[in-house]
Amino acid sequence: MRKAIIAGASAIFVAAIAIVASFAAGEAKMKITSPAFQEGGNIPSKFSCDGANTSPPLQISDV
Repeated sequence: MRKAIIAGASAIFVAAIAIVASFAAGEAKMKITSPAFQEGGNIPSKFSCDGANTSPPLQISDV
């Protein structure tokens, strides 16, 4: 019984290391852009609670 617990814990540990390593490898990250405003620019007030409170068009890539 003890060997089974140790084997199971070891398998979980190895799986966790593999998951963390895949994130640390610098894989492509999801990118969200909008044609409604420039990168690093201010979000127009019409897309805020002060304006029409509508969502800007979004483009999602590298998923």
